Amino acid sequence: RVHPTYYVVTTDTWEVGGQTIATAGDFNVGYGTVMDSGTTFTYVPTKVFHAFAAELAKQVAGVLEKTPGPDPSYPQDVCYYREGSAQDTLGEHYPTLALTFGGGARLELPPSNYLFIHGKRAGAFCLGIMDNFSR
Repeated sequence: RVHPTYYVVTTDTWEVGGQTIATAGDFNVGYGTVMDSGTTFTYVPTKVFHAFAAELAKQVAGVLEKTPGPDPSYPQDVCYYREGSAQDTLGEHYPTLALTFGGGARLELPPSNYLFIHGKRAGAFCLGIMDNFSR
């Protein structure tokens, strides 16, 4: 779809570590999938956010420790810690996120593309994907 200030694309699936967590119908909420290079975080419908957070938790269980986010004003932050974890070694402990768009285009994102540095705890990283609170 065309909009004068941003792009709207069709999202078919999201996969975390090879596990499909969302399909096209999950993204047909509000404006759909809006591409905006000026936005720091990625905002997704509530169902997609919770499915992503749950699958990530399952895949990193026993390897990473859940930790509170850097800002107590945002208790919904999803963050994990591992002693010695660094941005260049995230792929050793976190899964890849793969997005498939209408027309078959596929984008595989390494963990460094969907996580941000905690900032207050060395070795901790947080999801840069947030709940947009749309059902």
